[in-house]
Amino acid sequence: MMAAKVEVDGCYHLRMDCSYLHYTRSCIIISRRYSGSILDLEPHLTLPLQQTNPHMFPSTVCSAYPTSGGLYYWSAALSEPKYRSVVSFFAGWFNLIGYLTGYASTNFGLSMLLTSAITVATDGAWVATPISIVFVYLCVIVIQGLISTFAHRIINIMMMISMYWHLIGTLIIVVSLLVCTRNSPQSAKFVFTDFENHTGWGNGGYVVLLGLLQSQFCMTGYDSAALMTEETQNAQIGGPISMLLSILATFVIGLIFLLSLTFSIQDYDRVINSKSIPIAQVFLDALGKLGAVLCLCILVVGVFFCGCSVVTSTSRLIYALSRDGALPFSKTLYKLHPTTKTPVTAVWAIAVAAGILGMLYLGSSTAFLAITSVSTISLNITYGIPTLCLMFGRKNFVPGPFSLGKWSKWIGMVAIAWICFISVLFVLPTQGPVTASNMNYAIAMFGVLWILIGIYWFARGRKIFHGPIKHSEPTPVNDFDSSQDSIDLDGHSSASGPVVIIFGWIFVTLMTFSVALSMAEVCSAYPTSGGLYYWSAALSRPKYKPVLSFFTGWFNLIGQLAGTAAVAFGLALIVVATISIGTDQTWVPTPGATVGVYIAILFIVGLLNTFANNSLSFMNVVSMYWHIIGTWILIIALLVCTRATPASAKFVFTDFENHTGWSNNGFVVLLGLLQSQYSFTGYDSAAHMTEETQNAQRGGPISILGSILVTSVLGLAFLLAVTFSIQDYDRVINSSTIPIAQVFLDALGKTGAILAMVIIIVGVFFCSNAGTTANARLIYALSRDGALPFSGTLHKLDPNTQSPVIAVWALLFVAAILGLPYLGSETAFVAITSVCTISLYITYGLPTLCLLFTRDTFVPGPFNLGKYSQINGIIAICWICFISILFILPTEYPVTAANMNYAIAIFGALWIVVGIYWVVRGRYVFKGPVRNVASTTSSLHSVEFDKQEKNTAEIDATPDNKVFSEVA
Repeated sequence: MMAAKVEVDGCYHLRMDCSYLHYTRSCIIISRRYSGSILDLEPHLTLPLQQTNPHMFPSTVCSAYPTSGGLYYWSAALSEPKYRSVVSFFAGWFNLIGYLTGYASTNFGLSMLLTSAITVATDGAWVATPISIVFVYLCVIVIQGLISTFAHRIINIMMMISMYWHLIGTLIIVVSLLVCTRNSPQSAKFVFTDFENHTGWGNGGYVVLLGLLQSQFCMTGYDSAALMTEETQNAQIGGPISMLLSILATFVIGLIFLLSLTFSIQDYDRVINSKSIPIAQVFLDALGKLGAVLCLCILVVGVFFCGCSVVTSTSRLIYALSRDGALPFSKTLYKLHPTTKTPVTAVWAIAVAAGILGMLYLGSSTAFLAITSVSTISLNITYGIPTLCLMFGRKNFVPGPFSLGKWSKWIGMVAIAWICFISVLFVLPTQGPVTASNMNYAIAMFGVLWILIGIYWFARGRKIFHGPIKHSEPTPVNDFDSSQDSIDLDGHSSASGPVVIIFGWIFVTLMTFSVALSMAEVCSAYPTSGGLYYWSAALSRPKYKPVLSFFTGWFNLIGQLAGTAAVAFGLALIVVATISIGTDQTWVPTPGATVGVYIAILFIVGLLNTFANNSLSFMNVVSMYWHIIGTWILIIALLVCTRATPASAKFVFTDFENHTGWSNNGFVVLLGLLQSQYSFTGYDSAAHMTEETQNAQRGGPISILGSILVTSVLGLAFLLAVTFSIQDYDRVINSSTIPIAQVFLDALGKTGAILAMVIIIVGVFFCSNAGTTANARLIYALSRDGALPFSGTLHKLDPNTQSPVIAVWALLFVAAILGLPYLGSETAFVAITSVCTISLYITYGLPTLCLLFTRDTFVPGPFNLGKYSQINGIIAICWICFISILFILPTEYPVTAANMNYAIAIFGALWIVVGIYWVVRGRYVFKGPVRNVASTTSSLHSVEFDKQEKNTAEIDATPDNKVFSEVA
């Protein structure tokens, strides 16, 4: 099975929109038995720096020539006139060879994953043979060919699903591995220092170089961003950035995946000697049989999506080359299907060629490995040809907006040197002693290809091929391109004691008030229901309006989604804690029971927002009174019932506790601020109703600041009542239930505690229901403007109730998924709630940041800070940056897989997902908050503002917004 393990090394990505490399490359992490864990990680850390060199140059060229011809056209444009035909001919051919062999290795990796999943499912009773692997491989190719032929209309949808499948799938696998191996993770010493040599070579340095291959396999295909530049706005900047971002995304996600995988290895020897591929054994050891099969299925589907994407891209390349006469049978390959207008002939030509390549595995696994090596060599050579041409033709080159300036020549030299080095490395033997069975035949294969292409050039190519002469013409190929309360539920208050609870609340209130002041100032100038989403567009420079409003809207949505989950989950914790008190704690809630209650709450909220929408506005009125009256009932009850045994003022105002494990008390004090900051979110919701508010330019800002004031006063009163009512601090922080429940139980007795908890349960339920209604409105608004995937569906309203029912259930479905990690780890869910606060405060800060840079053109409204505006804005931005960092830091020491704060990983993944969606689709379909921006002009700043905003409100106050207006 060693040969089978090595072959999976050929599985690497060809397009960044299908980042399956993080799955398929996981098949090779341990399959190359010559490097060990240290060389699984270090090449991934250093290669992106080396890869940036060969990609900085294509990015420079892309900025000067943003054309869908890509490398093929650039080679012609940069070379001397007499060499253009031959240079572009060979560049096109080797690009095609790289994609064809890459497509073959992609699907071969898929067949290896699928047969390994079967092996795991049968407990190793069935082991894949070369015939079974090749049979699965051929079936996959046929299925992908049929999809490209008969289901071309859904390819765009498939690619959109693919992007989310890969990124979310990676997150699921990473979290699953870390959670399930938290009690038996590999040591950091093993991951970062272990070196293995199973190659047979005695030279450790040579083995280190071989260890680079697994990472280099993954760093290809980023040129695909250039293929869409003719359909990209501001392509001279967007094209280069897309190419470089693809490398960055590959590096970050790949490194996260590698770290989780290597930390999860339970038995290294068992992994490398497994009957199946190594990644399957890692999953089996870490997750068990069922978990391993499920993770392998995630990989299988992800790689299948990528294969579909690659066959589409490669067929486009064949179409372009045959259009210009560079291929044999060009007239046949250039034909489009009369009905679908897709290059069906090219698709099946790819399938036949890939099928033939895969058949070689029946005779020799080494031969197929040579083909996959040729793929990487060919692609890297095509990346180097434009760079080499540019170095010799620099005097006539006119750079685009993205240019390396004086560093261009030196980076070009480094890039060419790296391509030469890696090309040589890929043809060297990987095992010693070298025999006929383990020889690397890549050099022979590559030499044969050079000879065949050279013969074709001299015999026919030079006579009929004159370069990519039609690169700028629109072609049919574009038709087929894949184009909160202050209640501590998790015990954080125990980290620092009452003194930090009280004074931390006061300090956080003041800092939050600074953020709110900046928001209120903007709201006074732009009192529109678009809120943060619209403000970012209105305050930014024209060319940045779409991207800033896009990311503001998305991260506001992410924060609200995570907030919906956090509120409902907090409610579930309170419910199960109440049941536990009712049973005298003979029943202790399990993670499964808590998640079950959580999902039930979401379902009830969904039913209310679907069938009882006419009652939502009344429920919100009741909610307001319930919270105010209920809070005072709890305060009075606590103070009355503990009047004989209250905690001392010294305890409340001076007692400091440190149960975190950290020795630095200053850091512990900062951690104590988290519980307060959790509560101060959502105050931007007042801005969403300004279009239905009289004198909105004053009423909007007052509502924002008033919400902070009410929250701070009621919250402080409640916290004082709770801390003065603590009877036994140690019993509270070590309670089997949530801390607040234990405080109520000690102070009020069983019946009183249950009644107090019921008051909180009803209040939090009201909050969850209102949050769902408001967040569904946000989804509706974003989908209305095309900022979300499936916008056409999410934007639909129920014909009877005129409410966004689909958006409601989409919101609750995502929230339900966010709660599932609690089954494996409480830490994972805490990270999600941290992401909620970070995301919301980033969206609060973006308009303020824009205002700081556009203050000269900003016309303030009646509510403004005058000369203190800029100083307050700087303070607000600094505070947002500070708490964003604080929320991703670990809260306990020593830091382990079980208590690690994974917020940074989740937040980073979200940034990558949203960024990729923007690059892949968002920038094409999203032009900003169209309705708000379109219906207002520069006279927003004039005294006529109220009249114009009334017109905007009339546009939005159609039946589809009736319910929204009532509820908000």
